[in-house]
Amino acid sequence: MNFLERSNFSATSELLDTLISLIFAVENLFKPYATITLYKVLDFITNNDWIKRKLAIDIIYTLANYSPKEVLPLKAQIVDFLSALKTDKVS
Repeated sequence: MNFLERSNFSATSELLDTLISLIFAVENLFKPYATITLYKVLDFITNNDWIKRKLAIDIIYTLANYSPKEVLPLKAQIVDFLSALKTDKVS
């Protein structure tokens, strides 16, 4: 998670992709980390790089499937961030 905060970390996309794989691999064991992961990933929804935006959405979707109780309290924030993508040029 610390690497996701570093603006000079060059493998952010790869790390986000690995995070999705980790969630799939451990499923319910990831629940204690779901909320903090969600907070870290929400910032990437507004990133200039469309790949990072897509990966962030994929992570949110994955977390919602495996940790719905942890994601539900943050529904309003997620909707606000996703609303910003309505006019995204990359479909």
